[in-house]
Amino acid sequence: MVLMYQVFRNMQLMVLMYQVYQEHELMVLMYQVFRNMQLMVLMYQVFRNMQLMVLMYQVFRNMQLMVLMYQVFRNMQLMVLMYQVFRNMQLMVLMYQVFRNMQLMVLMYQVFRNMS
Repeated sequence: MVLMYQVFRNMQLMVLMYQVYQEHELMVLMYQVFRNMQLMVLMYQVFRNMQLMVLMYQVFRNMQLMVLMYQVFRNMQLMVLMYQVFRNMQLMVLMYQVFRNMQLMVLMYQVFRNMS
């Protein structure tokens, strides 16, 4: 009977050890799940950082576009200034022609005075 009781106790002990082993396996699985969750969080953070980099690149592109538009505007201002210079040159030419005509009128008046 004592031997049977010891066998029974040994069997109980083996069952307990098996349960401990099972719980240990469960803990290992839970730890692996936790690690996978950490990995997913890290991957999400990497994805967010990539999104941020894309946004920063878009901001940079928009800044480049604004610089180009400003350069176009400056070139338009320069064209307007050149047109104004051209207009002033035309005006100077007209004033010179008026001056020449006045000289011609003076000469004609002198000729008329000399003739009379």
